[in-house]
Amino acid sequence: MRSLVSMATLSACTVTGQQSCPPNPVVVEGVAQANPCQGKADTFILKTYRARLPDGEMVTLPLRCGNADFGYTHIRMEGHGDPVGDPSFDRLIRTTLVAPTSVIQSGGNPRWTIEFNDLQASCFHGWGFRVVGSLAHAVGRRPLTDGQPLGVVTAYVQQAQPPSFP
Repeated sequence: MRSLVSMATLSACTVTGQQSCPPNPVVVEGVAQANPCQGKADTFILKTYRARLPDGEMVTLPLRCGNADFGYTHIRMEGHGDPVGDPSFDRLIRTTLVAPTSVIQSGGNPRWTIEFNDLQASCFHGWGFRVVGSLAHAVGRRPLTDGQPLGVVTAYVQQAQPPSFP
C-alpha cells in the first residue's frame, strides 16, 4: 500500500525536469553544529507541528528538548536525524504528521507512517518514515504546565516495511 503522500507533497525529493534527491538528504551520522537545547529544560518547546489524528482532527504537536526517552534529544542521540538543523528531516516530520496515515497505538500514543515512493526510498535509504507522538500532558508522572501535550517522541526513517502499517 503506497502512502497518499505524493512526491510533490514530500518536498525533500524534488522534480526539476528530472527526478533528484535533495542536496542534503537525511544524514544520520551528522552532528548538530550547536545543541539548541543546551541549558534548557527537557520540557522546553523548540518548535511545533500540526498533526492529523486518525479521526481527522488536527492538533498541535510540540517538539520539546526532551531527554534520552523523547523529543529532540532522543532523536539526535539515536542518530535518526536533526529536526532543527536539517530542513530535509524537518520536512519529513511535517509531511508525515499531516498524512492521513495515522493510528493510535495500544498504549494510546499516535503513530504516523508514510511509505516512500521509489525516488524517496533511494534518497533516504529506507522504506518510509515514521513519527511517534504522545498526547499526554505529563513527562512520566511530572505534569506539564504549558497546556501542550508531550508531543513528538521520536521520528526516523523506517528501514523496512513494518509489521503494522500505518
